[in-house]
Amino acid sequence: MSSDPIETGFLNAKDAYDLDQHLFQNGYNLEQLMELAGLSVAEAVYEVLSDDDTSSTIAVEDKKPKRILIIAGPGNNGGDGLVAARHLKHFEPNSHIMVVYPKKSSREPHYAKLVKQCTDMGIIVSDGPMDGEWDLCIDSIFGFSFKGEPRAPFAQIIQNMMDMQKQGTTIVSVDIPSGWDVNQGDILKTGFKPDVLVSLTAPKLCAKKFPGKHFVGGRFLPPELASKYNIKMPPYPGVSQVMQINPNFQTEENIDDDWGSQYAAYCTEQEAQGKDDKRENDDEGNSKDWAAQYHEHCIAKEEQMLRAQMELARSEDIENDKEASD
Repeated sequence: MSSDPIETGFLNAKDAYDLDQHLFQNGYNLEQLMELAGLSVAEAVYEVLSDDDTSSTIAVEDKKPKRILIIAGPGNNGGDGLVAARHLKHFEPNSHIMVVYPKKSSREPHYAKLVKQCTDMGIIVSDGPMDGEWDLCIDSIFGFSFKGEPRAPFAQIIQNMMDMQKQGTTIVSVDIPSGWDVNQGDILKTGFKPDVLVSLTAPKLCAKKFPGKHFVGGRFLPPELASKYNIKMPPYPGVSQVMQINPNFQTEENIDDDWGSQYAAYCTEQEAQGKDDKRENDDEGNSKDWAAQYHEHCIAKEEQMLRAQMELARSEDIENDKEASD
């Protein structure tokens, strides 16, 4: 399997909404789509937990119990989180799973059924607080229909997730990192950047700027609709409902472990540019080691990427202005 990023296409807010409406017209219902979405999230989370687990050869019942927190919002994104919680309890029966569901919605009777299904599995569903230590936290607060600024209690909950992240909790966002604009990303400058994003059906425009591990889930889209919305379905392996689409993603922890290949690539690039690859001497006549050279190289690459991102942002602004005027 190639390690190159997988091209899937991106949906803006309007197309994401219209796609859902087309699915409803094609015979799907809310409960069915929510079940498929939640299952995809659970599979992605299980894969993340498995990657972090050094005891993969140990039987499930003998593994150290995982501590998983789900933050459910009042809408469909929260429903996806409730479904994911139930599936994760099946995947990790010894795990300690809790759902914080501070604003239960009566808009859809199905939400109450999802809560009942969770509690029947021994999952705690409460209004809060988020006390305790957690291995992983699922952010299923706001989806692609969110607009404006997060209000209480979710503004504080997002800050709490950021604090948890600093303490080592892996944060997984469902479809959209909560508080982000679906088209433009973190325009409110909250600083919230989950470790993992699970895009549902297809990535949204804001995912272009997402720096972490990125999955796509939802293996059900009819080919005709995929073509209509310029979506390229990823080559899901086997019977999986989810797939990581940036397999070359590296955490800060394992980047240093790959220094050899990084430096080889650096040298190749320098040679291709016709630059002398000999080590430069510093003021004291000592040779710079590879790390110093590579650090300078990374700074230059980051500046280049920043310029490219700024140019992309300008292009998107021009396109948005054009759509607004049409």
